[in-house]
Amino acid sequence: MDSVTSPEAFTQYPGGDVFARHVGTSFHASAEEFGAMELELTKVEMLSSSRLVSGGNSFSLMFFAAAGVSLPQGLYALEHADLGRLDVFLVPLGPEKSGPRMRYEAVFNLA
Repeated sequence: MDSVTSPEAFTQYPGGDVFARHVGTSFHASAEEFGAMELELTKVEMLSSSRLVSGGNSFSLMFFAAAGVSLPQGLYALEHADLGRLDVFLVPLGPEKSGPRMRYEAVFNLA
């Protein structure tokens, strides 16, 4: 998997408002060591400047994966029908409280 290496590459990422229009849609995550899996974008939360660097576009994305699927924290290539390929650092948060699906979060601070 190719990783994003230059700071300029991060300015090409969609903002939280763009991701918000895709809540409920699927992203396909892949990494050589784990294969591929489907993630559903379930929530976009805009973060206040008091939590992260001010003046930027700060937000978090919440994803759910099918039960029994668990990826370790790391950088994954996410493919989306409209947004294309994005390299995203995912953090597992554990299973959802009301069901068996696994939760993942990605936090962005685009200055």
